[in-house]
Amino acid sequence: MILFPTPVLALQPFGSASAIAQPGTLLLLLVLLLITIPLERERQRRRHRLSHLLPSLRLFRVAIAAALLGGALTSLNMAGGWQQWALLVALLSLYVACIDLVIGFVWQLLALSRKDSTPAPRFFKDLLFVGASFAVITAELYQRGMLNTIGTAAVLSVLAFIVGPGSATQLQNISSALTVQVERQFEIGDWVEIDGQQGRVDNISWNSTYLYDDIFDRYVVLPNATIDKVRIINYSRPSRTDFGLEVLVGLPYEMAPAHALRLLRSAVQHHPQIPQPERARAFLKGFGGSSIDYALHFFVPDFLLRHEVATDVSSRIWYAVRREGFSIPFPIVDLRTPRSSQGLIEAELAEAQRRSFVSLRAIELFASLSDRELELIAQEDPVLEFAPGEVIIRRGDRGGSMYVIQDGDCAVLLHDPAAPGGESEISRLHRGDIFGEAAALTNDERTATVRALNHVSVQEISHATIEQIFLTNQSAMQEFAAVMTRREAERCAFTPAQKDTYETGLMQRMFQAFGRMLQA
Repeated sequence: MILFPTPVLALQPFGSASAIAQPGTLLLLLVLLLITIPLERERQRRRHRLSHLLPSLRLFRVAIAAALLGGALTSLNMAGGWQQWALLVALLSLYVACIDLVIGFVWQLLALSRKDSTPAPRFFKDLLFVGASFAVITAELYQRGMLNTIGTAAVLSVLAFIVGPGSATQLQNISSALTVQVERQFEIGDWVEIDGQQGRVDNISWNSTYLYDDIFDRYVVLPNATIDKVRIINYSRPSRTDFGLEVLVGLPYEMAPAHALRLLRSAVQHHPQIPQPERARAFLKGFGGSSIDYALHFFVPDFLLRHEVATDVSSRIWYAVRREGFSIPFPIVDLRTPRSSQGLIEAELAEAQRRSFVSLRAIELFASLSDRELELIAQEDPVLEFAPGEVIIRRGDRGGSMYVIQDGDCAVLLHDPAAPGGESEISRLHRGDIFGEAAALTNDERTATVRALNHVSVQEISHATIEQIFLTNQSAMQEFAAVMTRREAERCAFTPAQKDTYETGLMQRMFQAFGRMLQA
């Protein structure tokens, strides 16, 4: 008889049957069995950072349980075939458990050695485990002279149990898994779409591929045999840091296509999660029944952000379209008469102008203006709405309009190279606050960026409207300068001399901005 020399086969972990039958040994085995239960449960729950380092203890439990059974049969003087088979199962289970432990340790080292820290595909781990276990079990049975017809049937039964029912399907799964690994269609960590199922590849076994669905926090298990028959989209190839997104939108026929394309591209500008807005592309897709259909393509660095960023960009498009005086069209059946529709529009406009007048009258800066002048502002300038995260004014821009917040909150940001994004927040503005007035009145550059924190509605006061007011009420310019100087003096704790200097300089800048109009 030819024996298969192996160090593992030299182990005699349980000693003789009589030694196992000793009460102390049985008690020790029982304690070990009880200890493995909470350890295995902790490994599965992974509540602690190092839980994943615990090996699988199922095979060790089988070995201990079989040894307990063999020892119990011996202590009851029931030594015989069942007792011998129990001890053999205990020995073989221990061998296989040691193989699983060694392979698991090697796989952890491989995962640490990979640059992206992702584990090697589990398919190869399972294949190596089955091959090594089959070789050890076969060698042990052969050494004991048990590899006869009954022993061969037992080994094949174990192999059939490992492979699972439906041999033809299992062979297809194994073949498909090999194809995926050889052709490298995807690997662990890739974001893919397989047969309409989207997720991150977390495991590739010899039977199935496991996709993690981040939206519903669940796993989608796909048989490997189906992968060869369906379309696969790998979002992580060729680059793991560029994930393309598409936003579809229909815009009104009244909006010129060139204007619409420019508006769509502006929706991704200055977005914190779109590092390369210059790569964004807008396309006209076709002419629909109620709108012109467009597509906006852009890239994000993390696939987990795809829905969040797409929602932000879509919201920005809606707000931008609304600020332009348009609305996103949709098929409707309008049973209202033109007269009733016009009356409703006029009523809504009158209410919006009334709210603007009330908010302006409550602001100290406009105390010197008459009711008619405030009504002029509410009638001539629009109320603008901004999406969360949109920039209303940007540092470095020159002049323009001033704004009064009617609803929402804004953050005031200053340049800070050390802060994320190059800007740090210094204060927040709320309903009734005014911003942008200094640059609007002096035509100087903006000194800070103002960004919407949530849905923000502001009353714009344009430079042209301010000119009209100063043309008929030149003393308003002096009142504006006095109020702005007083606010700045309170904020910076000016001395009387500094206050006079600031007011004089402010008046000079305002006169330069409006001097041509005042001299006319």
